[in-house]
Amino acid sequence: MLEAYQQSKVRVCPSDAGLPVPWKLRRRLGSFLSQLPPACLQEMTEAPGGFIIFWDGETVYHPGPWHHGDCEAQGVALLNARAFLEDPKPALRALAGLLDHFLGSRCTWPARYITSGQPYSPHWRQFYHRLVAAYQLQYADDAEARRSPQAYFRWAVAAYLDDALSLQATDPQAYRLLRSTLFSAPFWKGHPLRPRADNQEILCSQ
Repeated sequence: MLEAYQQSKVRVCPSDAGLPVPWKLRRRLGSFLSQLPPACLQEMTEAPGGFIIFWDGETVYHPGPWHHGDCEAQGVALLNARAFLEDPKPALRALAGLLDHFLGSRCTWPARYITSGQPYSPHWRQFYHRLVAAYQLQYADDAEARRSPQAYFRWAVAAYLDDALSLQATDPQAYRLLRSTLFSAPFWKGHPLRPRADNQEILCSQ
């Protein structure tokens, strides 16, 4: 599913000359995205938005419709290509923004975020409550992450993608939450964002 997602949703902006070669960017990106369960990547591939675009501008998550040269998309993690290869941490926060939007409204516009208590699927409501409980402990070693559940989620997801064991040492609650939900293949099988065709969602323990 990783290859399918990259083929469907990852772009290198053709109007920005002099960017690193696409295969280097995709390979580096894949090393992070491969941590997401196949069921998550499949739903991300099928979502209306949720694109990742490498360009020569700033690294940021843009939730609405976006246009730049020949590129057009909706719900976009814009990643500065050169900076991503040198230090991926800012890009991982942008990717966390994409996941926040995806879990809230499958990257549609107007945007809803799971960190605002608006999960796309009712099966993810408990995730939000556990996130808020972990946030209130204020274990994050980042001042911005201690300001809101949204900032906390994006810090924690980025930290997990970068070095999960380091997150475990810094904030065990965040680590356990993400390991048992967002990054858990069994959890995704039982908690899809969209109803399964056989209508047999499995209500896994939280």
